[in-house]
Amino acid sequence: MKQLLDCLPAIIFFIFFKIYDIYVATAALIVASILQIAFDRLVLGKFNKMHNWLFLILLLFGSLTIAFQDPVFLKWKVTITQSILGTVLLVSQYVYKKPLIGMLFKNLNIEIPQKVVNRANLAWVGFFFFIAVLNLFIAFWLPQFMEDQDKALDYWVNFKVWGIMCLSSVVVIYTGMLVSPYINEQDLQTILKKKDGCSQNEENRQ
Repeated sequence: MKQLLDCLPAIIFFIFFKIYDIYVATAALIVASILQIAFDRLVLGKFNKMHNWLFLILLLFGSLTIAFQDPVFLKWKVTITQSILGTVLLVSQYVYKKPLIGMLFKNLNIEIPQKVVNRANLAWVGFFFFIAVLNLFIAFWLPQFMEDQDKALDYWVNFKVWGIMCLSSVVVIYTGMLVSPYINEQDLQTILKKKDGCSQNEENRQ
């Protein structure tokens, strides 16, 4: 359920874009992100720092998009956000020697060899920078060769919502393949208990 909620703002953005336009869709994306943060606090019991930071970036570039009636700001937001995420993961590994991806495994009480953690972390670094560059290509380079700019914008929105979602799934699967040899039955039970605990907490708050 959490994975669906993480994707929900992007899906809402896509729906409103198809029904209305990029500016209404941007406003809907901002509102959906606010509701996502409220859900984190009211249902899950705590704020998600990642959601909060991403919302602040969205609020800045989304507001500029609406105010100036120009989607260029929202297009740049994707590249800037992905570049920041890639840089943070890279710095965590080579400067602080504590890859952030490793914190995920520690929170689940799973012991993963450091070399595997490093490979998983670098996979996400590569993904974020790849998306940052690919977004520049689809958002700014490709439209130069298209007569129909509305169609070019439609291509970009499809990439922003479905392209990034599908590509991220590939990295998730790769990460799972890296760590699966080190996850035993007890680890799986721990993960399931944590999920059950979150589900129970959600039900108690409803």
